[in-house]
Amino acid sequence: MSHRHPIRLLLREHGICGGTETVNLHLIKEFTELAELVVWVMPSWRFKYFQEVLPASDRLIYQTPAWPRESRIPHALEKAMRFVLRQKTVPLRFAFEKLQRALSNLWLSRVIRKHGITHCFCNWIFRVDVPRVKVPIAAMLMDVRWKYFPETFPGVDIDKEDQQFCDWLAKSSIVFPVSEVTAAD
Repeated sequence: MSHRHPIRLLLREHGICGGTETVNLHLIKEFTELAELVVWVMPSWRFKYFQEVLPASDRLIYQTPAWPRESRIPHALEKAMRFVLRQKTVPLRFAFEKLQRALSNLWLSRVIRKHGITHCFCNWIFRVDVPRVKVPIAAMLMDVRWKYFPETFPGVDIDKEDQQFCDWLAKSSIVFPVSEVTAAD
C-alpha cells in the first residue's frame, strides 16, 4: 500500500467573470474537499463575493497577490512597478515588466514556503506568464480562441501568445483541457 502525501495547493484568480469564474467555483469546492490546504490568490476586492458564494472551510485561505507592508523594499518596488507600467509610454518597458515578473515570482515563492505548498494550479493562462516556482505546476487550458479568431483580439501579438502558450505546455507538469473541444483544438 503506497503512502500518499497531502496536497497543499496554490491557485490564482484573475478576476474574470462568466464561465471561468464558474469553473473556479466548482474547482475550489472540489479542491477544498480533496486537498489538505488551498491558498487562493486574488485581489482583495474579490474576497467578499467568493466568501458569500462558497461554503466556509478551514482548508481555504484567501490571499492577496501583493507584498505585505512589513516587507518594505519589495512592497515599495511592487507599487512603483504598478505605477510605471500604467503609463502609456515607458522607456525600456520590457525591463520594468521583467522586474515586475521577478517580484511576482519571488512573492509566490514566499507564499509557497509560508504555507508548505506542494502544487500550483493555474486555470487561466492567456496573457499570463508561467510562474517560476519550485513546485509542480498544473495548467488547465480554457481555450485557444486567439489561434482561430485573431480578429477578436485587436492589439494582441498572436505570435507572442503562441509562444507563451508553448511555454505553459513545456513548463507545466500536467496540462489538461477544460473540454473535449479544447483538447481537439
